[in-house]
Amino acid sequence: MKLSLLSKIITPFFKGCFSLPMLKDPDKKLIHLVGVSSGLDSTTTALVLKVLFPDVKFVYVFTDTGFEVDGTEAALQKLEAFLGQPILRPSSPYDFMTTIKMASKDGNGSFIPSQRQRWCTQVLKIMPFQAFIEQLRLSCDTEVEFATYTGIRADEPTRTGASFSGDTGNYFPLQALGLDKTAVNTIVERTLGIPLYYQEKSRSGCAICIYSRRSEIIAAWRTSTALVQQAAAFETHPDKITAILNDLPPLVSSSIGEGRNHIGFPRPDWLGYPTIGSQGKRGKNARKETLDMFSAKSKHLYAAVEYEYHSGIPGLALPQVYFERFITYSTSLGGLKIALKHFWLHRLQTKELHQQDSEAAMRENKQMAIVQIEVDDFEQLVPEKPEGTFTWQGDGKSLLAIRKTSAIIEHILLCEGLRQDNHPGIDNVPHEYGRILHFSQYEQPSHEDLVDDFDIEDAPVMCNACAR
Repeated sequence: MKLSLLSKIITPFFKGCFSLPMLKDPDKKLIHLVGVSSGLDSTTTALVLKVLFPDVKFVYVFTDTGFEVDGTEAALQKLEAFLGQPILRPSSPYDFMTTIKMASKDGNGSFIPSQRQRWCTQVLKIMPFQAFIEQLRLSCDTEVEFATYTGIRADEPTRTGASFSGDTGNYFPLQALGLDKTAVNTIVERTLGIPLYYQEKSRSGCAICIYSRRSEIIAAWRTSTALVQQAAAFETHPDKITAILNDLPPLVSSSIGEGRNHIGFPRPDWLGYPTIGSQGKRGKNARKETLDMFSAKSKHLYAAVEYEYHSGIPGLALPQVYFERFITYSTSLGGLKIALKHFWLHRLQTKELHQQDSEAAMRENKQMAIVQIEVDDFEQLVPEKPEGTFTWQGDGKSLLAIRKTSAIIEHILLCEGLRQDNHPGIDNVPHEYGRILHFSQYEQPSHEDLVDDFDIEDAPVMCNACAR
């Protein structure tokens, strides 16, 4: 893209001014470093600096943890082509998984980072970047100062960047120019295009970040299975529990002899589909035995399902659901609704990825249901985490437990979908794990309401210099 066209796209979003820093010592040389991650904020920072200062030589740097989300390298290569120069890639001597193994006592996973012990960004991002600065300093034939540019937006007033040595300043062009989340997303969409991993993930960085929401972990099991499996190996369980968590429900599609794309979850009646008959079977298990609603044998979970829906074209196409996905689950209705606020806000912030140009269109196209599910013998199927188990998730749920719980929920949803369709294959399913108790529509809040929502504002704050 020509620089003049890039400027026409970007500059209308400017609400302020940004100037390059001046040398503290005029006898020194100033080196400009731009950290990029393939994420929206750092990509916009690189593009903005290219437009504002086309004759300045910037050094673009990506520090690789060795565990980046799938699609990172493709996005970086696209940015390189756009900038017309390579992105340098210093890294830690050891990748993420090797670092955990080497630092953990007996390699047992005790060095997995957590929201209380956030060592990962420091060790795998900041320290390699600092080492790169020192290498540059030694390679120069004159004394130098450094200016680093970080993608912190105008709507992140309390966020700060990494701290480096005294002769390295950190600057925030997006803040100075008044660029918020909406502006950043639009700029990337109109230039390079938003990386595809934003379909399921709210930010760049590691595939299994300690700040990942449960919906992102569930999606990662689908899209980056091998990486999640590596991470799960560090979550120590007794062998017996590991075997139970690896014992997943048989595929419904295999049981009935049809492809997965030919069967589906129950479809909502508010979109014109038959009401789910099983809603009235409260407290009944697959063997038709009456269960105590508070029995330890059963567990109530709340799940969210997203339906991609088209209202139809009069005279040409009927209204229909043409795709569906299981989003996330919680043990409480309140917890699920908070999770859906974050999920829906991310959908609104990346609507371009879904070929939608307005909030109203997104609301019609992305219909969501809240499903109350009763799971039989849940504690035997998904045992509680034993004491001394190290996990990636802040709530202590292991990756294997999340995978199995998700598989059970999907099995129940697919069986209910077969019943809704009066599909004879339901008789060939050897075992059912539970039933739907309630099925209701989720009313998506507006973008305006969400950005000021306490549940959003009160969410855990990620590391200051973590990739964006």
